[in-house]
Amino acid sequence: MSGTHKARHLFGLALHLAVDEVPADTPLAISSCGNAALAAAVVARACGRPLAVHVPPWAESVVRDRLPRLGAEVRTCERRAGEEGDPCILRFRELVADGAVPFTVQGTEAPWTLDGGRTLGFELITGLSDRGAQPTRLVVQVGGATL
Repeated sequence: MSGTHKARHLFGLALHLAVDEVPADTPLAISSCGNAALAAAVVARACGRPLAVHVPPWAESVVRDRLPRLGAEVRTCERRAGEEGDPCILRFRELVADGAVPFTVQGTEAPWTLDGGRTLGFELITGLSDRGAQPTRLVVQVGGATL
């Protein structure tokens, strides 16, 4: 949907927000410089929810230009004097502390997003089984806390 499987993870999170009746005007937040941000913007727009995307100054212009067209608010995060850690994650966490919903593919920040990953696993196995394959192993790259 946005060029990445990450939209699938975020769709599961969007379903949780709907079921839990989180007000539609509650801001969503993500820290990302690429495809997770685009996925979040696509899903947030489809759900009619506001999204703040925290990006580093060096994020690719193609991503930074597309996000506002998808309705996302882009927040460029410069490092503050004496600050340690990723400025984007820090600003993201500040917004979450102020009441925003973590709308991220990182299960460490938004555990509900893991449901979307589970559905991908089930679909992989079903698709292989439908073709008569009987794998004994399935190897998946799991960096970035998405899978």
